[in-house]
Amino acid sequence: MRILCACFLLICFGLNINAQIRTQDSTKMHGILPMHNGKVYYSEVIEESNVSKDELYSRAYSWIVSSFKLTKFEVKMSDKGLGKIVAEGKFEHPIKYQTKAHTISFMITIIVKENRFKYIFTDFNELVLKESFGFLSRTDKPIEEIYEKMDVRKKNHNNIITQFDAYVTKICHELKSAIKQNDANGKDEDDW
Repeated sequence: MRILCACFLLICFGLNINAQIRTQDSTKMHGILPMHNGKVYYSEVIEESNVSKDELYSRAYSWIVSSFKLTKFEVKMSDKGLGKIVAEGKFEHPIKYQTKAHTISFMITIIVKENRFKYIFTDFNELVLKESFGFLSRTDKPIEEIYEKMDVRKKNHNNIITQFDAYVTKICHELKSAIKQNDANGKDEDDW
């Protein structure tokens, strides 16, 4: 009977810890990845004093078409009048202790206005290869679906999620550096 009670307590305690880990921050998956409307979502509004909408657009477009260090982009929509660029990006997500990097695709939207710009990285998918009857099939699976199932208490799972966040943050920083030339403070996302 004691063993049964001990097992029951261990199970309840384990479920409680898991629930606490998942609900630490409802805006972040596993307390690491930023979330918005159920999707991994990186966004920021950057002020750039005395820079026209056209100049910001040109800087953003130049970065998109020449950025091959960290990722490759395919422009899906570009409208200078609206000040909007939408592109699909792909990068190899190098994972520590694994021999093969994972291919991640995502959408980036850059919106420019006078003296400010906003970027949004979302719709992240991981290329998943499956073998069936000797043939490989390719499927793009949302990373929310893959990463939500991971147990961040396991070192390798935590490393995958942390490394993903660091890599996307690095891409965001590269974009900001390419477009931004003066120090500025961002406004609230809804009041940009």
